[in-house]
Amino acid sequence: MTPPRPSQQAYTAPHKEYLTETDKKRIEYETSTLEKLRKSLDIVITDRAARNKPTLYHQIESTLRMSTRRTITLSHICQIMHLTPQLYTLEAKELRDFGGKVTEAFLIQFTKEWSIPLAGKDLQKRADILKSAITQYFKDHSEPDATIPEITLPRLNLVIDKKEWMKKAQLPTGVRKLLEAHEKAKEAEVEREKPKPKPTGSVKDRMAALRARLAKKSA
Repeated sequence: MTPPRPSQQAYTAPHKEYLTETDKKRIEYETSTLEKLRKSLDIVITDRAARNKPTLYHQIESTLRMSTRRTITLSHICQIMHLTPQLYTLEAKELRDFGGKVTEAFLIQFTKEWSIPLAGKDLQKRADILKSAITQYFKDHSEPDATIPEITLPRLNLVIDKKEWMKKAQLPTGVRKLLEAHEKAKEAEVEREKPKPKPTGSVKDRMAALRARLAKKSA
């Protein structure tokens, strides 16, 4: 008689609750990237403000990449703003080229509590604020795959509902009437271009219906 075998349970790998060297290096790289970016961005914003130039992200991306020696993207700035919203503001702006094409740009500024030009103590304070926030984040999120989230980018509504715009816009009476007349003309043209419904019933039935309508009109 064969002795009964002990029941075998499926092996389940233990949940990874420790940081490997790879995890540590990734976190260190993410931390240093954001710290380098904050330092570079502060300098760029200050410099452009001194020359009365707005800091639009697409105009400074290459400068940030060269100064940090990292592949900086707008996502990195969104990570900083998630941790430290008191450092920067990010605003969507509408840009138009000579052909009238509209594109979306992002304006980066210091928050109102920081005065330009930043003093040395202000730069150090900003560095300490970010460093402390990053340290606290990874302390609160000890999972190995933890990464700093991003804020949601502000967006422009580049597709405008013309009818809604006409209702809300403060237009002179003459201009409003002219626009309304154009809209009515367009609607009439659309109606004319619509395919006419196909007649139903036999020719005899349609002729009888026509005679009935004519008789009704003449009555």
